[in-house]
Amino acid sequence: GQGFIFQDTDGVCHLKGDVASSSNFCPPSLQSIVQGNLEKLSSRLSLLVRCASVLGYRFTAEQLLSLLPPSENATMNYLKKSLKRLMALNILKDDGLGVHIE
Repeated sequence: GQGFIFQDTDGVCHLKGDVASSSNFCPPSLQSIVQGNLEKLSSRLSLLVRCASVLGYRFTAEQLLSLLPPSENATMNYLKKSLKRLMALNILKDDGLGVHIE
């Protein structure tokens, strides 16, 4: 079958066509993998990913910082270190245009 995912020449997987443009689509097996990965994160990193998901596919550190609850007392320095950690874990990616969820 055709499937929902294709791999580009850099080895990065992407959702195909209409599936990629649908914000409501996530295959159950993929959803369980993502959920499992998020559950392994610290509560602060998990909160960052959840807040980032509200911003959509691509966002800036400034946008993410503005969404964090005041109780987090997050600074831009903390946020940049945390984003680097999430990128090292391949949860987020910076493509030069902004950070996005992998």
